[in-house]
Amino acid sequence: MIALYVVMGFVLDPMPEHFYRPRPAPEPERPSRRERRRERREQRRDRRYWQRTEPSQPDYDTRDVRRRYQTIEQRLRNLEAYMTSKKFRLDRELRGLED
Repeated sequence: MIALYVVMGFVLDPMPEHFYRPRPAPEPERPSRRERRRERREQRRDRRYWQRTEPSQPDYDTRDVRRRYQTIEQRLRNLEAYMTSKKFRLDRELRGLED
């Protein structure tokens, strides 16, 4: 295989030069003056809208989130304990006998 690889290196033509050159990156398009004005108008309109609205209170606080994740973590621990127990292996073998 190595000898064939060396022979093919001498026999085959080299890769063309244009395969080595990287393609030039396209120039970014600059928005027109009209588009920039329209964008600024939309930003001002959005800013006015958000200044008028009252900040809303969330339906939960950090204690609720912490409690929820602790519950999820405890359920995951219970699942891991079951999956690594002998009872799980026994249940799996019994289900295999039912089939």
